[in-house]
Order: sequence, then C-alpha cells, then structure tokens
Amino acid sequence: MIDGLMLNLIREACMNIVILAENTEEAGFARSIITREEIRKQLHTITQTAANLAPETRQALPKIDWAGWSETWRRMQIGGNDEHHAMWNAVCMLAPATLTWLRVYPKYQPDLFVFKPNTTACGDEPDKV
Repeated sequence: MIDGLMLNLIREACMNIVILAENTEEAGFARSIITREEIRKQLHTITQTAANLAPETRQALPKIDWAGWSETWRRMQIGGNDEHHAMWNAVCMLAPATLTWLRVYPKYQPDLFVFKPNTTACGDEPDKV
C-alpha cells in the first residue's frame, strides 16, 4: 500500500518544519529567506502528498486537518500576505498537530502505515521465482 509511504513522507516533512522553525517567532520567520524557502518546500511536499492520498485513507485519519492542508496550498499560490499567513499557520499549528496524530494513529491503525508491495502487479511473487 503506497499510502503508508505517503503518510511517512508527510510525517517526515512535518518533523522537518517543526525542527526548522524551532524557537522562531513570526518576525524572524518573515526575515529568514533560507528558512522560509526550505519550509515552503516541505509544505509543498505535504500539501501535494496529502492531495494525492486515497480518500479512504484521509477518512480513516479524521483528526488530521486535510482541509487545512488544502487551504494552505491554495493560499500559498496567492502569494503575499496570504502566503505568509498560510505558511505561519502551518508552522505553528498544522504541522505540529499533524505530526502528533501521525505518531498516534499507527498504534491504532497500523495497517495504514505499512508498505506492502503489490507483487501481483510485478508478475510472480518473489519467493516463487
């Protein structure tokens, strides 16, 4: 199941954002071109990966604010103050909350977080070759 890999990618990008923004206040965030650009890359990873998750997977993880991630992407495309506020909201609220839930959910729904290659799509099963 590729969704397990996608959820892990989202978790890692959220962790990167939390680390990059640690002890940063909004004014410092606004001034730091390098940090903002790296956080923008991480947000792009999260928003695009979330948009491509199977709807069933998103429904199975209702505590994650999927609509908030979609709105973040939309506002980042506008630029200016909308982009700044969307990014700062993601740094302060969305990424930490999503990271927390992606640490909790695997305990209760482990099947969503396991990568299982589709052996039938590639031909024979590996042990039958």
